[in-house]
Amino acid sequence: AQVIILNEIKVMHFQYTHWERMQSKHRWYQCLEKIRFQEKSSLSIFRMYRHMYAIPKSQIIPIPEFWMADYQRQGIDLTTVNFEDKLWWDDQVIKYMDQFGADFFRKVDIWEENWKEKAKTLGIANPDRYKDPRNLWDRIIHIWLRNTQKYYRKRGFRNVDRLICSVFHY
Repeated sequence: AQVIILNEIKVMHFQYTHWERMQSKHRWYQCLEKIRFQEKSSLSIFRMYRHMYAIPKSQIIPIPEFWMADYQRQGIDLTTVNFEDKLWWDDQVIKYMDQFGADFFRKVDIWEENWKEKAKTLGIANPDRYKDPRNLWDRIIHIWLRNTQKYYRKRGFRNVDRLICSVFHY
């Protein structure tokens, strides 16, 4: 067969075009990981699903207009993002909390979302069962993880991560 060598392949991935949707999906994935792989550390789950916060701003560049030109000529609009009001991943996280309890997900960093308020807006009875179960140390660790995501591959940060895993069982 004929071989074609492509030297400059570019991929347009639209994962980050609807930031809230992506965050919702990542919260769901983190909970799913916690359920399916209970031996996996919450810290490693955090690091895996927060990779987008480690991308240097210098590597984020606009898509050249000519990449979109052929799509536009064919009537395909890649520039409009449809925003859903209700994201099914959040509903599923609430179902997971019904099944396993909120405390099961205490060390998983899904608590930027106010699940108690979300349950209220969904009309779920007894929304207090979805309140944030984290203690002070959990909150401090989550702040540390968020603030160090850009640097977590550096030795000193990896050492602190190992310490968190061993002392706090993350």
